[in-house]
Amino acid sequence: MTLIVGVVKNNEVWIGGDSYMEINQISQTTARPKVFRKFEPQSGRPVLIGQCGDAMLGQIAEFQFDVLERPEGGDIFRHVCDGIAQPLLNAINARAESLKLKGKDWPRGRFLIGYEGRLFIIDRQFYVSETTGEFNSIGAGEDAALGCLFATKRLAPTARAQKALEAAAKYSSLVAPPFHIEKL
Repeated sequence: MTLIVGVVKNNEVWIGGDSYMEINQISQTTARPKVFRKFEPQSGRPVLIGQCGDAMLGQIAEFQFDVLERPEGGDIFRHVCDGIAQPLLNAINARAESLKLKGKDWPRGRFLIGYEGRLFIIDRQFYVSETTGEFNSIGAGEDAALGCLFATKRLAPTARAQKALEAAAKYSSLVAPPFHIEKL
């Protein structure tokens, strides 16, 4: 498992993640950050993506899918649904089918998306949600992280994300440093 946290302030987004990884019930530290950027092909608008769950999902999201271009003036929420979540689901389905995965072997996880100064969650069923708050988290220890994000409103966004990751690592055995935080 892992933890991904996000903070929004002044139309900017910070997303951070831990480095915990488990292989065959052995705890490991991954060298590859679980937060990365994608770009719309023509405009170059950035999308910040954090992933928790099966590591295969993160690799597919980072290397095997492309964000679609949002039409100028197009609805941002709809674009996250149709131009980010749907192409990502298509890439995951194609990979899973090529590996002949079925049922319980199908990759599972969630994504925290930073786009156009907003945070979105893509859940396990690929339902897209956006909360009205200025922060969110997904994954192991998300309750501790949310509490910490609520309690640290006066800190700078990077410090809030760092503290939330540290709090989750303190109370969840499935969250571990080093932590990686990216700003959009």
